[in-house]
Amino acid sequence: MGRAADILRARFGADFYERENPLITQAGVTAARVVSDNGDRVGLHIINLSPNTIYVGLGPDVAAARSIQHLAPNGGFVSLSIDEDFSLTTRELYVLATAAASDIRAVELIAR
Repeated sequence: MGRAADILRARFGADFYERENPLITQAGVTAARVVSDNGDRVGLHIINLSPNTIYVGLGPDVAAARSIQHLAPNGGFVSLSIDEDFSLTTRELYVLATAAASDIRAVELIAR
């Protein structure tokens, strides 16, 4: 990661690696876990690549009214950082889409 790695190491005192789509690449009309609990995760991006709305929640009961974030179609995203979102960044998260086969991308930044 070059200079970015140097900045992260200076800020957090550790080395990091990125992990893409650790569990799934699509959300559907049934809730699915998109990332597992990980106490070493310091950053997370979830991006909606589909033409459908996607909801992100803390459990398998995620729904429009029970979500922490909704991802707008075609590029909506949520970014979590340990600096701003505290332990929420490390939590297991679930997604639910308004239509089946809704493409998503998840990218985690994890301390080694």
